[in-house]
Amino acid sequence: DTPAVSPGADDKTGLSAMLSRRPRLCALLFALLLMGYNYCWLLSAGFLAASVTTALFQTSVGMVYAMSVPLFGEPLTFLRVLGIGLLILGSMLASGVTGDKFHNSTASTGFGAGLAFAFTAAVGVALYQVLFRHLFGQWKHDVRFLAFFGAWISVWHVLVILPLLCLSSWWGFEALVLPRGHLAVGGSLVAAVIASTVNTLSLCIALWGSVMLLPCVSALSVPLMLCLDMGLHHVFPGREELAGQVFIVLGVVLVMDLAVQLAGGRDAGLGLGKMV
Repeated sequence: DTPAVSPGADDKTGLSAMLSRRPRLCALLFALLLMGYNYCWLLSAGFLAASVTTALFQTSVGMVYAMSVPLFGEPLTFLRVLGIGLLILGSMLASGVTGDKFHNSTASTGFGAGLAFAFTAAVGVALYQVLFRHLFGQWKHDVRFLAFFGAWISVWHVLVILPLLCLSSWWGFEALVLPRGHLAVGGSLVAAVIASTVNTLSLCIALWGSVMLLPCVSALSVPLMLCLDMGLHHVFPGREELAGQVFIVLGVVLVMDLAVQLAGGRDAGLGLGKMV
């Protein structure tokens, strides 16, 4: 029973107005975009080390910020630009891009292709986040719309993406291999549930949070993986990787203006927030 026309669609013109008035059709475009940038990430990881691909993928943070300034009026400040630079540099250091993994990747014959696929994936995820907020930001207080849109993305995966995968396998472009055995089937089901949950949470964060919240949360997954590696696998980073983790956290603090917000909250608690 979710209306097919966005309440703020009349405020948009041209292609944006057409898409915002047709969320079912727009869900198809987002399903293709979602599949596309994930596939580009996998292709890049086939040519480069996965850590190098992950580091290059984090350049999407800067792309989201660059698009958010004209579209959403995001403040263009020195500290935020510095934060973006620290996020990208920190991701590269933490992923070992400046070490042997990067040199081994540059020596491979597919380095250029891997680089292109990684940046294409970064552009895709940046467009996914920014376009969704731009087209449907007026629905951020309606939980039903998020469920409606997410359900249609799933429907298009079954109606369009799955047949395309079968065709690509039939043409020999990309082999479609079905999981066999209890462990493979169970793992595939768990991965599907996790992927659906992540996509749903991403849509919620893109609408409910600030413009830069989702890319910053994505960047924080890098130090989170480090903590998991230390706790579960007893793998400890070197000085370069550890410095990268620190740069990521500092970059998030600068981009999100967390220091200013915390200082404001502290001043308000002390009664200083009312001072001019």
